[in-house]
Amino acid sequence: MTPNLRVPPLAELIGRVAGCDRAAFADLYDATSDRIYSVVLRGLGDPGRAEDATEEIYLRVWTTARDYDPACGPAMDWLLAHAHQTIARHLPYRCAVSGRNFRAWRGGR
Repeated sequence: MTPNLRVPPLAELIGRVAGCDRAAFADLYDATSDRIYSVVLRGLGDPGRAEDATEEIYLRVWTTARDYDPACGPAMDWLLAHAHQTIARHLPYRCAVSGRNFRAWRGGR
């Protein structure tokens, strides 16, 4: 029989990460990184850049976990907001490399 290895809720893990709990950070990463990476990969379209961006996201999570407020929304939404902000920072580079016009891509003039 395998032991019950219950992972705490994401909000609890983020709270523990705010206290520099490395085990909680590892659990948070294990519980969420597949979803975060898939969102970033869809946004950036390049596996290597998506890996770099995902690493950047979790570095930001480590340094900003104290800013998470469970009253403001679900933990996964907070993580996805970090992912979307990171994608937005990387999009001008993607457009430059691909030869696309970033402003036109965003719908600007």
